[in-house]
Amino acid sequence: MEILNSLNDKQREAASHDKGPILVIAGAGTGKTRVLTHRTAYLIESGKAMPWEVLAITFTNKAASEMKERIGRLIDYSIDRMWIGTFHSVCVRILRSFIDRIGYDKNFIIYDDDDQKIVIKDCIKELELDPKLYNYNSIKALISNEKNRRNTPDNYIKDNYLNYANRNKGEVYALYEKKLKAANALDFDDLILKTLELFEKNEDILKHYQERFKYILVDEYQDTNNAQYNLIRILGKKKNGESNVFVVGDEDQSIYGWRGADISNILNFENDFKGAKIVKLEKNYRSTDVILNAANGVIKNNYQRKGKNLYTEQKKGNLIRIIETDNERDEAFTTAALIRKEHRENNINYSEIAILYRTNAQSRALEEGLIREGIPYKIVGGVKFYDRKEIKDIMAYLRLILNQKDDVSFERIINVPRRKLGQKSTDTISNYAEANGVSKFEACFDFDKMGLIPSAAKSIESFVSMMEMLMIKKDAMPLSEFIISVIEDTGLKDMLLQDETVEGRSRVENIHEFLSAAKDFEERYEENTLEDFLVHISLLADIDKTDSIKDVVTLMTVHSAK
Repeated sequence: MEILNSLNDKQREAASHDKGPILVIAGAGTGKTRVLTHRTAYLIESGKAMPWEVLAITFTNKAASEMKERIGRLIDYSIDRMWIGTFHSVCVRILRSFIDRIGYDKNFIIYDDDDQKIVIKDCIKELELDPKLYNYNSIKALISNEKNRRNTPDNYIKDNYLNYANRNKGEVYALYEKKLKAANALDFDDLILKTLELFEKNEDILKHYQERFKYILVDEYQDTNNAQYNLIRILGKKKNGESNVFVVGDEDQSIYGWRGADISNILNFENDFKGAKIVKLEKNYRSTDVILNAANGVIKNNYQRKGKNLYTEQKKGNLIRIIETDNERDEAFTTAALIRKEHRENNINYSEIAILYRTNAQSRALEEGLIREGIPYKIVGGVKFYDRKEIKDIMAYLRLILNQKDDVSFERIINVPRRKLGQKSTDTISNYAEANGVSKFEACFDFDKMGLIPSAAKSIESFVSMMEMLMIKKDAMPLSEFIISVIEDTGLKDMLLQDETVEGRSRVENIHEFLSAAKDFEERYEENTLEDFLVHISLLADIDKTDSIKDVVTLMTVHSAK
């Protein structure tokens, strides 16, 4: 078939696979993305599946976008109805349609890391635990790990009943889950877990999606965790024995064990999907022979892998240099001096140079070395756009307007801008809400009944009036115009304009960028409600920013580079 003509023999063998499960072991630089896109295009162009009958799952939104773009250039069909996305985005689409079958409203919201932090800290406070002993990061990790193991709070508490500290952590986990349910909210782990729950409790819904998706493709299979593996297994294994699951991965590139990735998912694929075909892509198009020989020599010492040997038809290339130094300071200064020498004597652009390190903490010495040599640089992985305070404040307003049960968003913005509400007043609101079984925002409607001091009651009355007006405007205005109204009516605009520092101006610029994002979303997508926009933002993995100086050395962790 003409669509496969540009592939090499092994790539073509994988892409043209007919029926049944298949594992493609794709070494680094062997063209796995090319195989995935051509496989998808082949299924559609050959008439084996319509675009909406193919489910393709990637690990990043960027990869999903690139895949859509490439497939669009290969086929004559519209890709608008294709399901190509991350595990999280695919699960959101399913849950938006059927989550009411497991006790949630369809307008559920998605809590990010900052939202989780607020909820967990509230739980620690309510349970009167010492935050120094029960810190947020460790409990968040515990909750995530237990969720991915599908271990409920009750079971965790039961298993750790004799361990006082762990039992308390289990109580935080239990209260955390209760608060999320009350707010009609899910965290990112829940997106997959609730989809699994939906399928397990509703066979008709599972059957619907099994029949819809004739072919399932999964990228970076070595990075799947237990929950993701179970989702692929339950969707891919149909009752009639048919299993058209196509996974691509490389156990040699598995570096996410620390966040739950289970390498056994790829190593045991043949046991999980009987009769699976294995295709190995070993021809490398990216690296020189010297680099591949070194990589092959190192990785062969790992015995938990499916054997393969990468090769290339490129030139041998420059030798690898190893330089020993006495300490990290010498290492950094030596590195910077070598970069300066390459730039001056060999006209190597700074933008062609990257420094990789294991942990973020290791960048400090390297930065000092570069600064000493006057070398411009950028660090990949600073504070992401949608994590910036002013952006999260706007989003909290928008989320509360959409979902009045969202206590996390309420707590974030009830005093932003300042409304002269002290801790005593906010505690009064919280206590009243808990006593009456309502959300904190809903409690504010009873501002004259909960015992607030007159000035606080007046402030809350104004807040409620403003929010009610914005709720009315939400359905009467285009998205971007509505967000402008929110920024102005809430006082956020005036608050930011009062700060005339460089940081203040930067925050104003970020607000303008946020409005541009809303306008762009409005123009690009037919479904462009406020709810759609917030889901879109929640699923963004990162926002790439470029410095005004483009010729800079790039610093990043190995994980960021991956």
